[in-house]
Amino acid sequence: MLVPSGRFRGTEVIDATRKHLEPEELRRVFAAPAIAARPFWNAYFRLQYYYGCRISEPAILFREDVSLESNQLIVRRLKKRQWGSKSVVDEHGKKVRVKDEDNKLGDGYTEHVYSLPPALRDVLAPHMRKLEASLNPWLFPSPKKPRKETAADRMVLIRRTGSFSAISRHAAEK
Repeated sequence: MLVPSGRFRGTEVIDATRKHLEPEELRRVFAAPAIAARPFWNAYFRLQYYYGCRISEPAILFREDVSLESNQLIVRRLKKRQWGSKSVVDEHGKKVRVKDEDNKLGDGYTEHVYSLPPALRDVLAPHMRKLEASLNPWLFPSPKKPRKETAADRMVLIRRTGSFSAISRHAAEK
């Protein structure tokens, strides 16, 4: 069993409550019928594992974020960040936060472009073929049928596009 450890701000950190899966354990996870027999979840969890995504990051991928032709994938990383500010060094050599007037990524995520290895491409291709006839723009759409917007639908979530929605992170946690 591997125990995660590392350095955080110069302090040695050992996290005995978490453990990394051994290669054989990982093979058994992806061979489980609940994942292996279902292209939707197989693609979801393989992307999450391979790129080290948080549970909700694959859920907000659009189909256009995956290019099977150029073998590239765009992942939006949902990191905590101080929106509208940036770090600069003041006259005393100390880092301080100041308001960033030119803040272009003040929406709480950063985009990263990754190469898509052949193994992941082979997992994503059948899933994407199933989505071709759908109008839903999400790579992992919610199974709920689209409905008409009502006046009560004032809250717009990041995973919401018109009457379509992406899978929720709670569905992936089950």
